[in-house]
Amino acid sequence: MAKPVDAKNWQRRNAVRHARALLGKTLVRQYPDGRVEARLITEVEAYDGESDLACHAAKGRTRWTEYVYLCGFVA
Repeated sequence: MAKPVDAKNWQRRNAVRHARALLGKTLVRQYPDGRVEARLITEVEAYDGESDLACHAAKGRTRWTEYVYLCGFVA
């Protein structure tokens, strides 16, 4: 199995680089009972913040777009 993503280095990349890096990768989850599920990433989308008119953040920071401004790996 591949090694986990280094979160600190991953956060420094821009959205397009993230998307390109993820496309074709396998997302793997191991459950506490030992069961493993794997899925191939076949489609991605990339939005590049306020300068990207397709991004929700294009109109600036609001309570509705706050999640766009959070640091990576926050759900």
